[in-house]
This record gives sequence, structure tokens and C-alpha cells, in this order.
Amino acid sequence: MLPRRNTNFKARGHNNRDEIVTEYLERAVSLERLVANEQESQSEKALLSQAEAYRKLAAKRADDYGLPPPSPPEILKPLN
Repeated sequence: MLPRRNTNFKARGHNNRDEIVTEYLERAVSLERLVANEQESQSEKALLSQAEAYRKLAAKRADDYGLPPPSPPEILKPLN
């Protein structure tokens, strides 16, 4: 699992809305890359579920802030 990070963006100096969306997408990509190396089906599902949640959050924030939608995942593995 990834270590928990402080998600209080203002406290961490995130004044730019682009940075918030970018951080969500970076987390999603990080999780998707972990899936590429994962052998256990249950772990894959859990990681993909987390990545999908970050992508949804990034898309919502981008829409809220009037930013373009994020690109689709590079690693396309369906959740079963």
C-alpha cells in the first residue's frame, strides 16, 4: 500500500487547482502501475478500485474548476 499523505492541500501549499487535479491523477497512475506488477487478483481489484476513485475525484474537481477532463488510464484492465 502507499503511505498515507496529508491531503490538506492548502496546508501543503496547493494554491493552484491544477496541482490538486494533477496530484489525484498521479496517485491514480501510481496505483495503476502497481497493478501491472501484481499477481494476486484480489489485490489487483483493490488497487484498481482505488485508482478509479482517484480518477473520478480528479474528473469531478476538473469539472468543478472549469479545467479540461483528465485523460483515460494508460493501463486499461477491467474490474471484474
